[in-house]
Amino acid sequence: MIKLITTDSYDFGEASASLVPLHRRGVDSNWMLKHANHGVFNDVLSNLRPMPGHTVLHIIALGDEERYGPNRNCDGFSYHDNKYAHVSFKEMGHVFRNHKNDDPEKKIGSVLETAHNPHMSRVELLIALNNILAPKEVEEANKGNDIPFSMGSKQDHDVCSLCGHKAEVARDHCDHIKHFLGEVTKDGQKIYMKNPKPKYFDISAVHKPADRIAYSLRKVASHKIVGGHELAEMYGLTPVTERSKLAFMHALAELVKEIPAAAKKVSAPLSVGANTMKALKKCAEIRGTEQMLAYLTKSGNMLNASDFAEAVLGHQTPNEVIDDNSAEGLDDLLEDGEEVSSFDTPPHVENAGLPPDAMDDLHRSCSMEPQDAQGRAITIIIKGAQAKTSSKLDPIEAQGLAMLYKHYKVAFAYAHRDRPEVVRTVAATF
Repeated sequence: MIKLITTDSYDFGEASASLVPLHRRGVDSNWMLKHANHGVFNDVLSNLRPMPGHTVLHIIALGDEERYGPNRNCDGFSYHDNKYAHVSFKEMGHVFRNHKNDDPEKKIGSVLETAHNPHMSRVELLIALNNILAPKEVEEANKGNDIPFSMGSKQDHDVCSLCGHKAEVARDHCDHIKHFLGEVTKDGQKIYMKNPKPKYFDISAVHKPADRIAYSLRKVASHKIVGGHELAEMYGLTPVTERSKLAFMHALAELVKEIPAAAKKVSAPLSVGANTMKALKKCAEIRGTEQMLAYLTKSGNMLNASDFAEAVLGHQTPNEVIDDNSAEGLDDLLEDGEEVSSFDTPPHVENAGLPPDAMDDLHRSCSMEPQDAQGRAITIIIKGAQAKTSSKLDPIEAQGLAMLYKHYKVAFAYAHRDRPEVVRTVAATF
């Protein structure tokens, strides 16, 4: 199982990344006193000198669960494991951007040294960034700003902190992890995932604000904590055997390019009525957002951007606000090898309990069956497009929402991958 750990998922009480000020005679003594806690890097730093074309950073990578508990994504790494596993960072020896770690030529820096600090109960790194390959990170470091990094870890399985169940892949997680991750039992036990014998194979600088917002929105929408295994999937770190979706995304992207511009978006979903929206929200409240969306996907109904935002997140956001941020289609998802997992349809989806009139409205407005979509296209041509309204949605939030909606649409198409005509109808909405 692969996990992703972000440096900002712990509260260390100080910046997780800091510039190491190097001079001709070595490291600034005041910095040494403040940052080189308990001499964990003293020997290395005492012999370190300026590296032409490089900037050296001190990274606080992750903490021991005995002291800090699990991180924000509910993954725990023990003192004993971190004590021995930290060296795997150096064995990899490279720093990447956005976890593009398949080729050492893509590195933006190197790992100089690693250590487990027993006094501070945490793993620390010294890395050297290439000034030319990592100009943004170097600039931020010189300004004294914290830089977000994340690490990939690989372990044979994880373990539920409550029942001890072992899972080698996410689908085998027990119900505690699937449905109650991050919750605290009546007797005070927090539910999280223990990760025995990890191997840390990747450290990356990450600058993807839209994705971070999109996943934050998903968390709000589903009232779920996004686990490290989900973050790893988001960045394409999942095993090759689980990457059929990535191949599908490439095929879908090619299909999108083949569809004439005049044919795109003509048959896109329309907004549902007010009563239908109330039914959708009630369904999400009772059965959960994921079950509601899963049932709509199973029944072939895809919400338009505005209704998706309102039903899932509570935003009353006009379609064009999201569509304007979707101009690049699938390119921004594909360029980082991301997989679509946000809205996978569960294998067994029961009837959502929506009333007949709501289902009729959904069928008229949102069915992605080709004949239904063509009928909507004719209606739009005769009656004209739905009126546009203004929105005060923050641009960054709109970008994140657009990313989230694209995840939803691709997952919808993937769920119907054995029906090319439906996939083509969805492709026409990009």
